[in-house]
This record gives sequence, structure tokens and C-alpha cells, in this order.
Amino acid sequence: MADVGKGCVMTATDLIFEKLTMESREEYTDFLMQAYKDEFHSHLFNDRESVKRRWIWEYVEHQVPIKDKPLIWVLRIGGRMAGQMCVMPVMLNVRGKLCKAGWCQDFIVLPEYRKKGLGYSIVRHVTEESKKYLDILLAVVASEASYKVFQRASYIDIGFTSRNVMVLNPKNFVYRLTGNKIMQLSSGIAI
Repeated sequence: MADVGKGCVMTATDLIFEKLTMESREEYTDFLMQAYKDEFHSHLFNDRESVKRRWIWEYVEHQVPIKDKPLIWVLRIGGRMAGQMCVMPVMLNVRGKLCKAGWCQDFIVLPEYRKKGLGYSIVRHVTEESKKYLDILLAVVASEASYKVFQRASYIDIGFTSRNVMVLNPKNFVYRLTGNKIMQLSSGIAI
């Protein structure tokens, strides 16, 4: 049972989980724009076409061979998308054996549905569904609230991990960091 506020308690039968299909791409794009409008990286969710291109590139066009892409699940309440979690497939080397793994990403519940147990329901559902496609499921969490949800869902904390980033567009990278369109590197090269 999940408390969805204002004295209304919903049972599991009131919550509808669905794996996203390309037929829902317009509605899903609208959901993303609404869900992330007040988040720290909201600037990535202002332009409808770039939002759509980004999630299609990230979850549909990636190169890891997984059937039935994208691995995106949404939670509907009253027919409305209220939350989601995506899984980015990756190949993971475990003791010399390549395994199909996935990183949990873009886990979000609309603000009006938060603190009602729905995040846990999403994580539990996606974890079970992912077993059809993957050998291993991993999560890196960015907030204390998300950490508690994954911990409750029996994910094991393996501690801090390093993160490697490869800059694909140096000019854009510098601009994002500094706001300067041109920056002189110590080597004398202008980017």
C-alpha cells in the first residue's frame, strides 16, 4: 500500500508500471520536461526536441546488445506518468567474464508524489523486471533519499567508486565550467 497524500491510500493494483515503448515517446518527453524542471540540471530539459533526442540517444541508440530497448519503466497513477527509472545497459567484466549489466539512472518521482513510498515501489519493480535482460544491476545514487530507497530494496553498498569522464567537446566543456567562450590553456592553445 502507498499513501499518495490527502488521506488517499492506494493499493498496488492502483499503481500501473509499464515498460516504455516508442509509441509513448511524446508523452514521455513531456514527463521528463516536467519532472526535471526544478532539478540542478534543468537546463538540459528546456527544449523539447533536444530532450527527446537525448533520451533516445542514451537509451535506444547505445551499442550494448539488449533486446527490447529502451530499458525505461514508468509508474502511472490515474493514467498519468508519476515516476520512472531507467537502466543503461553496459558490459561488465567480472573475474574475466563479460556480463550484461545495467546502471540505474534517472530515478525520479514527480514532487507531488514524493515521500509516499512510490520510489521504493519503482526500484523494486525495475529490479525485478531487469532480471529479464541483465545479469547484474548497479546503482550510483546522488541523494540521501535515493540511497535510503535503494538500501531498503536490498541493494548492497560497496562504498565509493571513482568516476572517469572523457570530454568529447572541449569548447562546450570550458563554456559550461566558466561561461567563457574562449579560454587560453597553459600550453598556449586557445579553445
